[in-house]
Amino acid sequence: MRRNDTGNRGRRSSDFATPSSSGGVMLSLPTHRQSRVVRWIPLLILIAGTVIRIGHAHFTDVRNVHDDHFHVIRIILEQHRWPQPDEGWQTYQPPLYHLLGAAVYKVANHQPEPTMSLDNPSHLRARKAIQYISVVAGCGTLAMVLLTLRLILPRRIDAQAIGLVFAAFLPRHIYMSAMSTNDSLTYFWISLGLYSLLRAVNNKSENQSKRETSWWIVVGMSTALALWTKQYGLVLLALLLVLVPFLWLNKSVAARRTHLRGTIIAIVIALLLGSWPYIRSYQLTGNPVAGNYTLRPHTMNDQLPGSIAKTSFFSLRFTRLIKHPWRHLDTVDSWWTQLYARLWFDYDTSITLFQYRPWVEYLLPIWQDRTIDATERERRQMIWPTDITPPSLLLQGRSLYIVGILPILLIPIGLVFIWCKRGTTLQPYILTCMLVLSVAIPLFQTVRQPFRSSMKAAFLLPALGVMAILVAAAFQGLTDRRFGKPIGWILATWFVVVPLIVCWHFVDVSLYFPGIPEYFTALRPDF
Repeated sequence: MRRNDTGNRGRRSSDFATPSSSGGVMLSLPTHRQSRVVRWIPLLILIAGTVIRIGHAHFTDVRNVHDDHFHVIRIILEQHRWPQPDEGWQTYQPPLYHLLGAAVYKVANHQPEPTMSLDNPSHLRARKAIQYISVVAGCGTLAMVLLTLRLILPRRIDAQAIGLVFAAFLPRHIYMSAMSTNDSLTYFWISLGLYSLLRAVNNKSENQSKRETSWWIVVGMSTALALWTKQYGLVLLALLLVLVPFLWLNKSVAARRTHLRGTIIAIVIALLLGSWPYIRSYQLTGNPVAGNYTLRPHTMNDQLPGSIAKTSFFSLRFTRLIKHPWRHLDTVDSWWTQLYARLWFDYDTSITLFQYRPWVEYLLPIWQDRTIDATERERRQMIWPTDITPPSLLLQGRSLYIVGILPILLIPIGLVFIWCKRGTTLQPYILTCMLVLSVAIPLFQTVRQPFRSSMKAAFLLPALGVMAILVAAAFQGLTDRRFGKPIGWILATWFVVVPLIVCWHFVDVSLYFPGIPEYFTALRPDF
């Protein structure tokens, strides 16, 4: 018997959605027949993202980090104790990464009493092993992003691929995945927590409460581990807390009760297992989230722009950034410019220019001149000539800033689409709150320490999975429109160009700066 589809003629497949347990709709995409080759594309992107992270870490010196976290690991290894919060620049941090780093160091170092010098091959090998904690965490984060994309957009492999390209080839995440810091591990716990939370609220039948409870337990455990790794792991706890009011918007009483119970379970687990580092910090310093610049002497007060009053929170100086791709007087006081620049290129110069001999030779007289005050020294090192920069590196920075504009613009577009399809599902609330809370981290850091060093795009990367979802949702929404096919080809072409430029940049960086960076040789030999 022939099925009568006349009632659905004229309706696009995107008008249909998958029902959720709460009576609403899941954020879903139309069913398309996909070839086997297309189905493998997200996995190939995941592999490519993994390869570029491993390769970049291989060619990155172990000392090339924002801050020296090995000092904390050294204290654990040599003195068998956890340091006081004010004992070093990074000793205020929660302990999980450093304890894990100490364990990895012991396994990788075959000398019972090693000489902790980079001239010692055994020590260098162990330091390199610690560096790969971030690599594994970074690759694990990409895997969680892919799983989350498949959960939210299960039927559109093309949209999954677009979102994963954003996450896999975002330069800042590649940079952070090669650094021996606790950031990359924190991103992994947060991405695991986000995926588990979306699974928990995505229960499709009322008889799956036991399985849903297990996902809430994973959410609580992920939050606790994030809290034990870095202070901005608090973003997961904050997400759970702000989720409670939204639960009352669910029209299904049974689903509301189930989700509220699960949220409370996750919060209790997170507080019971994850609060010790903050209780200890409060007992020792009077501040549960004390930082290095509240506990240690520093020179941040000499850094530009110098105050909140001189910081612009409503500007994006794109043309000036294109002219000067690195940290410069023209852009140092623009918060959004710095945040965008750090996402897409080495705005801080630690990966690129600080390892380039002509650039270091240009900076050395400025750093070593003690006749000028600190503020003037800060100003002089931000008015650099581009003619001492490798031309290809300059072109890469400008190219990355240009190709990065479209993915960033897709994020708010994707946010609109998920709210248009929200029904009564909690997914739009979760994604929006996670994005807002993640943006609030670098904003809070800048407000409490209003200088350029606090404006780190690394603080925004807890939302990496959310941003990838929104980029994918924007692609889905735009391609489902009347002129969707040409728009889809344009976006797909753009997202092919992004990996090509990113790969060009990271291969070039590896070829330019083999071995020990000049920056450390000239200025920081003991770091």
